[in-house]
Amino acid sequence: MKKRTKKMVAAGGAGLALAAAAAAGAYFLYGKGGASRRRKIRGWALKARREALQGVKRLKKLDRGSYNRLIDTVAKRYRVKANQRELAQMVRELKGHWASIQRQLKTKSRPKRRPVRKTRKAKKVRRVAKARKKRRG
Repeated sequence: MKKRTKKMVAAGGAGLALAAAAAAGAYFLYGKGGASRRRKIRGWALKARREALQGVKRLKKLDRGSYNRLIDTVAKRYRVKANQRELAQMVRELKGHWASIQRQLKTKSRPKRRPVRKTRKAKKVRRVAKARKKRRG
């Protein structure tokens, strides 16, 4: 079995974050009420989202701080072109996706281990072994 390296886990995490962001974007555009959103969205918003997705791909370490900084830098580029209210709404929305990204990173990066239940039989076996050890020595 192949050993998991930090690079492999990080690459998997970045891929998951990208998938989560893409899914969120797809839901936003094609989910319930998506037709009206598509009509309202301007070209700058789509470009900004695309830049944010590309930035997530380039991040080496994906955590909340780096994700928020990335979103802020993308928003700075569009301050002049965009309506400030729409820009603030987009930033709030993109930062709000962090919870789903984090959930996906946690579930995929570490496999869940089942807790080992201690049964009565196992306790009895340990007790018997301990008693035998005492008798010997």
